[in-house]
Amino acid sequence: MSAVSRFFDPALCLSGVSEEVLDDVVSYISRCCPGSEIECRQKVTGFRAYAKVQVRSNSQSFQSIGDVAQLAIKCRDSFPLVAMTEDCERGFSRQNLIKTDI
Repeated sequence: MSAVSRFFDPALCLSGVSEEVLDDVVSYISRCCPGSEIECRQKVTGFRAYAKVQVRSNSQSFQSIGDVAQLAIKCRDSFPLVAMTEDCERGFSRQNLIKTDI
């Protein structure tokens, strides 16, 4: 999950994520979603390129991981696998909050 969080980090949108993080994200998405790992890598790489342009052109709007994740959700038609990852991660976060309260 930390690789997925780093994937949405706006600072790393500009500088780039390591191949290890990219591999972890692609592996995670390919387990959760239909399609081959190659297709997942293409979609993830495409979103990263799009996010980089968006963050660079309007850095004030992208201050947190949540801001880039919201971008993925807004672009779910173009990058559905990436948006699904954020939805999955949000569900796990809620589950952990409930588990912590119990």
